[in-house]
Amino acid sequence: MLGCVSQDRTSLRRELLEAPRALLRDGAPDAEREAWGIAVYPHGDGEQPECTRCPDGTRSGAEAADKRGRILMAHVRRPTQGDMIEENTHPFCLGEYAFCHSGSLTRHDSLLGLSDGVGPRGQTDSERLFHRLLREVDPAPDKV
Repeated sequence: MLGCVSQDRTSLRRELLEAPRALLRDGAPDAEREAWGIAVYPHGDGEQPECTRCPDGTRSGAEAADKRGRILMAHVRRPTQGDMIEENTHPFCLGEYAFCHSGSLTRHDSLLGLSDGVGPRGQTDSERLFHRLLREVDPAPDKV
């Protein structure tokens, strides 16, 4: 997971693809088991992020690493829960919010609570946590 807040618009290309210990490790023995995504706020907070999720290997969608913004959030995922599909790939974006999480939560189904029709699309504990937090902070995030 990598986040960046910058005074000027920047990209995470170097950190994701070009650095000696880049987050996206093309050619690594288990690279095909990693999914990744990035949320980019071009001008700062208060706007909806541009969210790109690449569930099919670390180098797919590499052009997304060139996106420039003042706030950026990237996440590389080796699935522990849920299949390698877009709906399970971080970050999760809804309205002006973006979220990613590393680790595992037990009893994550209890995070769902009552459904108001806006809820997780995937199978991960992280997305369930995101929606639970949104219900506490902003009961109607999709109305933005």
